[in-house]
Amino acid sequence: MDLYAKPRYAIAPKGLPSRTFSDALRCDPIAALRSLIQGIQASNIQRDYLSAILKTLDKQDLRLLRDVVTRWSSTLLMINHALELHNVVDKFLNQNDFEELRKYKLSDAEWKALEIFWDILSTVRLVEL
Repeated sequence: MDLYAKPRYAIAPKGLPSRTFSDALRCDPIAALRSLIQGIQASNIQRDYLSAILKTLDKQDLRLLRDVVTRWSSTLLMINHALELHNVVDKFLNQNDFEELRKYKLSDAEWKALEIFWDILSTVRLVEL
């Protein structure tokens, strides 16, 4: 995702039931993403496996980043990398080797909510620059 791209939308996307979207927001998708990233980063084996999936898909070897409390823009970068790696993360979580991490899998509504948070934060980032 381009950090300087214009936001695509500022409300729940069309076609997504508002109840599902509201439920996703109540579940705090940013906190869920933090837990997912912490779970994947807990082991060198898991990080290496994620890198291997990236290589098989001919994708840049991006890392999932955790945000830092003292830097709000790190949340933007954490969400940005996660959205770039969405398909890779889902493929990783579908592997039998890491069943214990499936509890961190984000729903489609949570991924949509993260896209909206990215839109909002990237707009604020543009104003900050």
